[in-house]
Formats: sequence, C-alpha cells, structure tokens
Amino acid sequence: TMEKFLILIMGPQGSGKGTQSKILAEKLGYVYAEMGPTLKEYAKQNSNDSGIINKYQNKGKLVPDKIVMRAIKYKFEGAKSIIFDGVPRNKVQAAKIIEIAYEYNFKVIAINIELTDHEALKRLLARRLCPIDGYEPPYPASLKKKLCPKCGAKLIRRSDDKESVIKERLKEYHKKTEPMMKYLREKKIMIISLDGRPSVVAVNKKLTQKLSRTGIA
Repeated sequence: TMEKFLILIMGPQGSGKGTQSKILAEKLGYVYAEMGPTLKEYAKQNSNDSGIINKYQNKGKLVPDKIVMRAIKYKFEGAKSIIFDGVPRNKVQAAKIIEIAYEYNFKVIAINIELTDHEALKRLLARRLCPIDGYEPPYPASLKKKLCPKCGAKLIRRSDDKESVIKERLKEYHKKTEPMMKYLREKKIMIISLDGRPSVVAVNKKLTQKLSRTGIA
C-alpha cells in the first residue's frame, strides 16, 4: 500500500502558512484541511455538534478541543494524505492528532515557518482582501495592490487586522506553540523549520527541497 502522510504546517499569522499549505497540497495531490472549513464540513455531517460549532464560530471564538478532534478524525476517514493548515493549535491537540494519525497509519511531519513578531506585524498591517471573492494578495504585493484582479472590487482591510489585536494574537500563538513544538520533538516527529521572510516562491522551493530529502515531494 501507498504510504500516507500527515503534514502539519505551523507558523505565526502572516508567515504565509496558508499559501504554502495550498501550494503543497496541490503539488502533492494531498487533501488540504484548514480548521474553519473542516469544522463547517463536519457540522454538515453531524447534526449533534453543528449547533455548538456554529455558536462558537459566529462569535469568533475557538471551538472546544473535543469537537475539533471529532472534525479532524472525520477528515482521516477519507484516508488520503493530508495537509493541516494551522492545526494543531496547542499541545493537547497535537497529542490527539498524532494519536489519530497513528491509528490510521499516517506518518507525521511538521513544518514550522518562522517569522519574527516585527515582520508578522508589518505583513498583517499591510494585508488586504477582496470583500467579494476573498482574494488576498501575498506580501509584499499587498502594499501596492488596490483592486482585485479577479473582479475589480476595491480591496479592504480585515476588521481584526489592528495592531493591538495582532499583537494579542501573536502573544497567544507563542504561548501555545512553544510547548507544542517541545512535545513534537519529544515524540520524535520530524520538524522542518523554514525562514518565512523570503518570497512565496522562494519559501516553497526551499520547502520542496527539504521535503524531497524525506522522500515526499
């Protein structure tokens, strides 16, 4: 049988982990899983949890861990290699995800895209998106682009991309990530660390090179 992989892509907000996850999923033909949409998809399948999921998501709050885990387990049932974008968020989730991955015979690799808070802040303050189709130009194009190339709408800032909110999100990220990374190392999970500062293309090239040494890409 084909080996199945679970790739966990982590990094602070603004590190480009979403962009890299999508490019990689397409390149490798893996299932791309982001927490928000995964929860929505799972809620459609599971009426018991859907009310709770909707309640938390509508308030912009994090869905409780045990429901997140049920949604993640649901993703594994498809049994194709998976890329998780921005999950796990903490040590508890990491432990559970690895347990599920092993239960389904997946090999786990973690990718950590590193970015200083200073750089993350600069990028997130420059972030713009299309209110119509969600198009988001990558940094540094985001500094110059005013209109959406797809539909011509004026690009806007996300309401939560304020300096105080971003700083709070980064603080929260560090608080939870450090113990999580330590846990992954203890579990002997391979961690590939990358500098998130170069361009999307450059980071992707580096990532692909490092992954090919593991026999994946």
